[in-house]
Amino acid sequence: MRNIVRPRRSVVALVVALLAGVMGVLAPMTQAQAEPPAPGQGDLAGLLTVTQHFTQPAGVGASGAFDYELTALPGADGLGDLPATATGSTYTFTMSGETTADPFGAITFTHPGVFDYQLRQIDAGTVGYTYDATDYRVTLEVAGRSDGSFAIAAAAAQAVGSEGKAASLVFSCLYAVDPTDPNLMANPSVNKTVQGPAPRDEQWEFDLTAQDPTNPMPQGSDDGVKTVLITGSGSAEFGQWSYAAAGTYVYTVTEKNTGLLGYTYDPAVYTITDYVTPGEGRLVLERVLTNAMNKRVESFDFVNDFTRPVEAPPGGILAFTGGGLLGPAGTNALPFVGLMVVSLLGLGLCLFLVWKRRRGAGDDEAVDARA
Repeated sequence: MRNIVRPRRSVVALVVALLAGVMGVLAPMTQAQAEPPAPGQGDLAGLLTVTQHFTQPAGVGASGAFDYELTALPGADGLGDLPATATGSTYTFTMSGETTADPFGAITFTHPGVFDYQLRQIDAGTVGYTYDATDYRVTLEVAGRSDGSFAIAAAAAQAVGSEGKAASLVFSCLYAVDPTDPNLMANPSVNKTVQGPAPRDEQWEFDLTAQDPTNPMPQGSDDGVKTVLITGSGSAEFGQWSYAAAGTYVYTVTEKNTGLLGYTYDPAVYTITDYVTPGEGRLVLERVLTNAMNKRVESFDFVNDFTRPVEAPPGGILAFTGGGLLGPAGTNALPFVGLMVVSLLGLGLCLFLVWKRRRGAGDDEAVDARA
């Protein structure tokens, strides 16, 4: 009978343990290869920034808001992923004024590869705005990481039609429209009417005053004021001007009181409000004229009354008129009033002294008589 050699139990246990260890190592590896890797976050912040240069005339105040779109382009590795707020294969964002920003943020990538994108400014066709037509091609290289996710390995950009890579994504745009046409500005007249038997035609002054001295003004103005002259009853105009910036501009029209004796002055105050807005390639002006009661008017009308001085009687000094107190030949009466007051005071003092002296003399005679 043959002897059967059985393996020792210690050897069998060792083999089983080794096999178990190998299976324990292979099982997780097989499971990891069978499951798709988790998507990873790829942050473009700092890798791709967009600079928007925006210029406009001083004082215009246009918002300078422009829209942009980043579009994923088909390629050998398929379409590249976009930020979460993208619609389809396009991500849209807005930039305002003069600024530099990281508008893309984090993108969740689902697979590796080399992906191309188009970045451009959207031409909305708004009147007065000039858009930048530069077309950039953005390339992102996405690679897998040790944890099975994906990240951006490299990023580059190039303007279409240019050589070499773009150091930055720059768009330059501006806002500019032609100024208002001064020939289309309503130019209302200043009308002066003098009522009463004026002996001659006097000269009257009227001011156009800007609420803001920096407002545009007609030729011949000084520090926000334009003055026109009218002799007697008549009319005049301040002139026309143009606006280079949108906004609201306010002016007043008044008569200057120069103090001519015998005349009353019209205290009326008129207001010009000019509303300037962008139009089809040119600023458009809407002008509103109102009086002190905020009622619309078509012109600036002023009325002055003249009252002829009353002739003083022979030897007379003063005459009272509708225009005030006059002296001889219509001169200012104040010096004569002062002279009269002083004269009367002096006369009164003299009379008082005479009366006192006579009274004293009478008292002396009475005493002598009694004696």
